[in-house]
Amino acid sequence: MNVPGGLKALKVTFGASGAGIRGGEVYMNRVKQLVLLFLAIVVGLIGIGFSQKSSVVDGVYKVSNDVGQGLNKKLDDFRNKKLFDFGFSDPEKIEMHDSSKAYFLTKGGQDWWSGDGKKMDASSVESLIDKLRDLQASKFLESGFNTPAIDVTVSSNDGKRREKVLISKYKDSYIAKRENEPALYELDSKLMEALQNSAKDLKPAAISKK
Repeated sequence: MNVPGGLKALKVTFGASGAGIRGGEVYMNRVKQLVLLFLAIVVGLIGIGFSQKSSVVDGVYKVSNDVGQGLNKKLDDFRNKKLFDFGFSDPEKIEMHDSSKAYFLTKGGQDWWSGDGKKMDASSVESLIDKLRDLQASKFLESGFNTPAIDVTVSSNDGKRREKVLISKYKDSYIAKRENEPALYELDSKLMEALQNSAKDLKPAAISKK
């Protein structure tokens, strides 16, 4: 079967852009999602008759500007910009280091516990988890990552998924990278400020009055 030229270009560009070489299921899922999305676009183009001759009438069909503009995207627009893959699965363990500050959280049953054995306020922990879910790239970079000032490790899926993200300061924003991957994510400073504030706001659960 002949491979469309666009798909070949996708494979070359994806490898050169440093999207990352991740062993195992997580990496393959990201690659499959990207390839399937591109194939859907190619099939859509063929289906709507984009630059395709009719078998009945000579000539080619034109498509609307809306369709053309919708397909006029860069490869980065199709890449997964989220830093963490745990999505809406509930993490079981979170570890975060921010300069001299360290936060350790472990879930037991329905409750969250700190590293020193204190039961934590559930709403403050959920706020931190939401901020981790919100972390996504404003764009991808080729360089600029230096000594990380922040690192976050999240374990989920009954411990089967472990994700570690390293974050360094970059001009007025931040650069993040997933452990053992070359892709560099530029993060808006507001996202990082929200994450750091949420970590500072972690607090023990209120003691029930008898």
